[in-house]
Amino acid sequence: MNTYGTIIGILTAALGYEPAAASAFGATFIIGGIVGSAFFGIIVEIKKNYRTVTIVICGVSSVTPIMLLFALKSKNITFSSVSCFLAGFSMIAILPVGMDFGVELTHPTPEPVISGLLMSSGAVLGIILTIVSSESINYFEYTKPTLGCNIAQIMLTIFACIAFLTSFFIKEDLRRIQEAK
Repeated sequence: MNTYGTIIGILTAALGYEPAAASAFGATFIIGGIVGSAFFGIIVEIKKNYRTVTIVICGVSSVTPIMLLFALKSKNITFSSVSCFLAGFSMIAILPVGMDFGVELTHPTPEPVISGLLMSSGAVLGIILTIVSSESINYFEYTKPTLGCNIAQIMLTIFACIAFLTSFFIKEDLRRIQEAK
């Protein structure tokens, strides 16, 4: 999520889009994230099935980078905007759901400690992925611009797939909810 928010301008510029399109894609990504966060947040609050929602979010997040890559290469603004919306819908939604799930799994550790650790580790990984992604895009900028974009998208897809596969091994031990009963 952090990486896409940062490199969308670099990615679209390398693929020949105007800056206005990059701004629109970024806004669509964020709007999708707001909608996805609300949607998945409501499901989690009603059903209390963090693990299932996490698996769904990570699964969709594994597919959307590839879909976004093909959409951006197609130069179809509508298809690219829908792809950005879906990417934001899934990728940004993992933040509130994952934070809440992390707090549940680590209870009685104080919520600010867990939230801080999760935010910090996510930021560090986001910085590393952003640097590697933008360098791969910039490295091939003049010779093969789509190759750098492919490398960045594939790398982000691999990390999303790792998150997806890892989510199957999380045991849903909702300590805070059990203690409240």
